[in-house]
Amino acid sequence: MWGLFGFAFTSFGPPTTHWIAPLIFTAVVGIANYAVYKSSIDYMIAAYGPYAASATGGNDLARDFLAGIAGLYAHPFYENVGGEKWHLIYPTVILACLAVPIIVPIYVFYWKGPKLRLKSKFAMELEKARQARLESKRRRSTVGGKGGNATHTEKV
Repeated sequence: MWGLFGFAFTSFGPPTTHWIAPLIFTAVVGIANYAVYKSSIDYMIAAYGPYAASATGGNDLARDFLAGIAGLYAHPFYENVGGEKWHLIYPTVILACLAVPIIVPIYVFYWKGPKLRLKSKFAMELEKARQARLESKRRRSTVGGKGGNATHTEKV
């Protein structure tokens, strides 16, 4: 969002702004996109456990599909909105304004995520299976002969 607003208001070009200002904000947009992508993949792997491959595959399909159709609307959007002088500013501000309400659900899921997952039967089944796997992998202590088959002896 901040990268889009920054790009919009620095894209007047010379002599109004230096040429590197919009490039810096474009880099901010790129870094933010990568951070969102990486964190969503990490979340899906942690949340879906054995079904993570299907979840990340669905994410990749949706992301690639949306990127593929973006070429159909992006060029006309940037050519037709804003006229000759404002053809970069207005469309980018519109995109930035659309990004603002999209941020709200991210924080809602962050704050209310545990409560929402408690209502999901699928999430509860995954959590039970994860706990069972952890219990089966847990080793018993062998120190002092407690819990394991081996006994601890000291040489004097």
